[in-house]
Amino acid sequence: MIELVINKYFREYNSKDYRHFDRVVENFKTLEEACAFLNKKYAKHKRQRMYDDRNDPMVSIGYMIGFTVNSGWASGYEKHMIEFRESNSINPRTGSVVLQQWV
Repeated sequence: MIELVINKYFREYNSKDYRHFDRVVENFKTLEEACAFLNKKYAKHKRQRMYDDRNDPMVSIGYMIGFTVNSGWASGYEKHMIEFRESNSINPRTGSVVLQQWV
């Protein structure tokens, strides 16, 4: 199963610091479904690759998508950091992966 972990940040026009305001986890059966979701949700926004540089070599783990927001409650910049993860349920007694056929 594929998980998209979306961390959302916001910065007002006159501020220098982004503030984390939401974390969303979306689940999909396949990578293709996850990519189709991203294409539908963020179609017209510019994407930058996001990397995990803790290992050598660096590995692309997702995208960072930024855009401006002009709504009634706030105006500024919003940034969504989207990480792709593979997830499986684990049996706590044996530590073995449990197949998720119902998803």
